[in-house]
Amino acid sequence: MTSVSFVYAFALIFPLAEANKALVMRKRDLGITSTCHQLHIEILISPIVAKGNSRQLEVQWEFSPNDNGDWIGLFASDPLNPLYPNYLPPLLQKIWVTSVHGWANTSIFEHHIEPDYLGYHGRCLSYYAAYFNSENSTLAVTCLRTEPNWMWNLRNEIGPRRLRHVFIPGTHDSASYNEYAVVEGETLVKKYSITQDESILAQLIYGVRYLDLRVGYYERSDEKWWANHGVVRIHPLRVILRDIKRFLNRTNEIVFLDVQEFPVGFGKTKEIHKKLVAYLEQELGDWAVSPNVGWEASFDQVWRTGKRLIISYDDREMVSQSRFLWTAVVQKWGNVRTVHDLYAYLSGVIERPPSVAWSAMAELTPSTLDVILDRLKGLRNMAEMVNHDVTAWFRKKSWAPKTNIVAVDFVRGSGIVRSAIEWNKFQGQCPFL
Repeated sequence: MTSVSFVYAFALIFPLAEANKALVMRKRDLGITSTCHQLHIEILISPIVAKGNSRQLEVQWEFSPNDNGDWIGLFASDPLNPLYPNYLPPLLQKIWVTSVHGWANTSIFEHHIEPDYLGYHGRCLSYYAAYFNSENSTLAVTCLRTEPNWMWNLRNEIGPRRLRHVFIPGTHDSASYNEYAVVEGETLVKKYSITQDESILAQLIYGVRYLDLRVGYYERSDEKWWANHGVVRIHPLRVILRDIKRFLNRTNEIVFLDVQEFPVGFGKTKEIHKKLVAYLEQELGDWAVSPNVGWEASFDQVWRTGKRLIISYDDREMVSQSRFLWTAVVQKWGNVRTVHDLYAYLSGVIERPPSVAWSAMAELTPSTLDVILDRLKGLRNMAEMVNHDVTAWFRKKSWAPKTNIVAVDFVRGSGIVRSAIEWNKFQGQCPFL
């Protein structure tokens, strides 16, 4: 199995004054990313809650060949900023690179940023990471950043391509989020029902474009429509739809809303489905792309319609009767509980990918007994077990060209957004990893 080894690099925090005195560099300005994937470095957010309602930063890298003495520095400002012509800004943490592929926990924590403060222009947030060789030359710099406009920014690259031939980053059970909650004393139900740390609006601002939605109907409740995870209701559906509309109103991005399951209140007839479809049309109809456009259409064709929301629905009868519903995305589920088994399953899918729009559901699935006995310590821990590997798998040149959608838990703990953007940008130009 070829995957990122879970190698925790040795991390050392230096006294800042001493560190900066020693770090006079020969700098090579590569901007906020390396090109052609020769070196990949990324800051991630761990789904594991180690401190209150803040989240721990991780650094992931891929670089071959690397040398003894290579290291990564974590900074609170851009180390290539011309304000620092001779010295680096204060070093928060130094991480020795001990393997070609690896990742390391850091001692730095990010506090939650409300979506209203993230904005709708891509930008770096509070932290930067730089990769240095053994001679202390800067080889690459990256930052913790938002990506609210990546599709529009890449319209020359992805515009001519078919919808199912572009790598789309997504989330599993997208509406099952709890924004940077304190998890001490978390119930078993929450441990196995919360799949994301960010609201729908924040997920979209951070670069997610595929939303996996499950809807419950509660006839006797004042709030009848809910976003569910299984039988557990998480957020009122109106909150989810509001966030989608807010994002579409402020960007030119194309969003895929895939309504996949109806776990509560729908019964055996189509009456509740008809009510839901009417509600979706009422709330989202102004943005909904006509299914006549079809999955074989290009991104340019969708943009030319003036609509940018593709709503797919997992009920063929309702799709056949609707003016705005698309056939559901085919979700490829491994239903496995180990990294090895997930790799084996997804490898098989990649060898023979579906000929329709499809999503790799790249997360582990606990058994009923796993949940009852808490054997896997919750979905956060399961995401931490697999997200680094998933990032590496879908960066490979044998996987990325055949990929359509990848949906993960705790998306900022993976590099799937960055992987998708890089592949879509450099496809055909670079020897992908």
